[in-house]
Amino acid sequence: MVTPRYSPSKEIPPQIEACGSRIVCSGARIDGFCAPVCAAAHTIAIAASGAVNRKRLARMAVEPLLRPRRRLRAAHLRSGGVQSRFSPHSVVTLAAYEAYESAGIGPTDLQVAEIHDAYSSAIPLALEKLGLAPHYEALERFIQGAYEPGGPGPVVNPGGGLLSRGHPPGATGLAQVFEIVMQLREQAGARQISGVQAGLVQNQGGTVLDLETNAVAILILTRS
Repeated sequence: MVTPRYSPSKEIPPQIEACGSRIVCSGARIDGFCAPVCAAAHTIAIAASGAVNRKRLARMAVEPLLRPRRRLRAAHLRSGGVQSRFSPHSVVTLAAYEAYESAGIGPTDLQVAEIHDAYSSAIPLALEKLGLAPHYEALERFIQGAYEPGGPGPVVNPGGGLLSRGHPPGATGLAQVFEIVMQLREQAGARQISGVQAGLVQNQGGTVLDLETNAVAILILTRS
């Protein structure tokens, strides 16, 4: 997908082309399988609405994203205690369900999700850990289009994800949050998903045992 607000996006090649690209490691190739590491920066300033000088922002060519306001319902961070990806003690699973409980909603209440897809196999694993698919079923559902607009599941990575957008590690998280906020405000342009009431951001790092991560952050944002 085209994501001009973030960094130059790369069109993911057709499967046959991607499968002919250079091998990175067993089962993964450079095109379409692994997010390109790139240089980019994102900055966000948070302030009380009365403290914002709109005229100064206009002179600086900064776009104020003040309204409509959206709510951060939950934010949870987990690290350490690495387990098998199917363990109920997966740090991703623990953080996700803590966030669901704090937000007062569940996986079925989400309409959109930004998932940390630094490599193509990360999405089905994350879908299962986040409760968006039963174990061993995420890949088939993903291939069938369950997480695309019009599908039964929440739309995953409408902003193109790391595979398309690139992965400037320190800036990726803000890009994910920005996408969810734009979806909730109905300001995502051609990427807009209809009827978005709740969205989730999943960001992680330190991949180790069985593709499990060592640290994860889960955010849930809603319209109100």
